[in-house]
Amino acid sequence: MDLSDTALKAAKHDEALALGDAGAMRLRDFFELMKPRVMSLVIFTALVGLVTAPVGTAVINAAPAADRGIAASLVIVMRLIGMSV
Repeated sequence: MDLSDTALKAAKHDEALALGDAGAMRLRDFFELMKPRVMSLVIFTALVGLVTAPVGTAVINAAPAADRGIAASLVIVMRLIGMSV
């Protein structure tokens, strides 16, 4: 077996892994991410989302009916600024 046959077999093996085991690799990667620090970050961001959604709704509802579009756009702009900081 020469070098070109070995390279060809390696390429076919890599292609089979890429095509056949893609789902298994993604699932394995998902379970590797389930570490305590990652899960605490997931829970923290979920709680932040649960807190900020009603606050944004309260701000929009407090605005007069004619100005609710402006209030909604300001809430979205503030959220985007908060995500980028």
